[in-house]
Amino acid sequence: MSSEDLDLVVSGEAHQVSDGSALRQVPAAFATRYGWTFAIRDDRVCDESLPGSPRYAFYEVSPVRAFGYGTDGLTATRQRFNNT
Repeated sequence: MSSEDLDLVVSGEAHQVSDGSALRQVPAAFATRYGWTFAIRDDRVCDESLPGSPRYAFYEVSPVRAFGYGTDGLTATRQRFNNT
C-alpha cells in the first residue's frame, strides 16, 4: 500500500479460504467493492459470466509484521502482530 505520506509493507502467513461461511463473504465483498459478481459452486468461487466458469482460490493473510516508511526517506516504523 502506498499513499502520499506512507509506504506500507505487510508480511504474514496466507491461508486459502475454504470455510463455507467465510467463503460466502468473498462474492459479497467483491460485488460491493468492484462490482464483480461470483457464484459459489462445489465450495469453490467461480465466475459464471465467463466461458468455462473459471474457478478462483482466495487467500486470507494473517499479518506477522508490518513496516511503514515515510515518503520523506527519514521516518520508519515497525509493528509485530501476535497471531496466537
